[in-house]
Parts: sequence; C-alpha cells; structure tokens
Amino acid sequence: MTFTGHAPGSSAYRRLILGLFFAGIATFAQLYAPQAVLPELSRDLAVDPATAALSVSAATLGLAASVIGWSVVADRIGRVPVMAIGVIAATALGMLAPLSGGMGILLALRCTEGVALGADPLRS
Repeated sequence: MTFTGHAPGSSAYRRLILGLFFAGIATFAQLYAPQAVLPELSRDLAVDPATAALSVSAATLGLAASVIGWSVVADRIGRVPVMAIGVIAATALGMLAPLSGGMGILLALRCTEGVALGADPLRS
C-alpha cells in the first residue's frame, strides 16, 4: 500500500501544516538568536560589532549554501529523515556555540549550524 498524503482540509493535513509552520518559525529563531546578544558578544570576545555580527551572517551563509545539497540527500533517503538529521544537528551545534572560546570557533559552529538548518526548507 502506497501512502498518497493527507487530503487538503482534513484535520491531519491542518496539523501537518501547523507543525511545518512552527518548524519554520523555529528555524528562523535559531538562525537569528545571536542578534539579540551582539553587543555582549562583541564585548566578551573583544571584537568590533561588525565582526560579532558575522555570527548571524555565517549561519545564514551556511543555510543558503546547503539547501541544494540537502535536497539531493532528501531525494535519496526521504524528507523526514533529512529534516530529523538537520534538526538534531542544528540543536547540538546551537548548544555548543555558547561554549566556543573565540570568534573563529564560534563562526565555524554557526556556519555548520546553518548548514544543518538548511534541511528545514525541504518541508514543502
């Protein structure tokens, strides 16, 4: 038996759409979370504000660069496993980022976190 999807208008379809909406909100929240603490980041790491802002830009770049690669992987193994891998990886990297000791490590973690977040746009 082949699964043909949820019928538009059904309660299962509405729950699915609502879940995907919140997944998108969570992706952008995680992507832009450091923006609120950029002054503290600049002060704590002794870098200028423009350099601190790279923590947001690095994640955005990682996401933009990875979407096509994730779509190729999703075609092979499925969207649900790809999204699960991306969410778990992004969460782990997001938890490691505050523990980074310097700007270089932070930027690498944030870029990699963006790469993991690139799996979420595949939901459509």
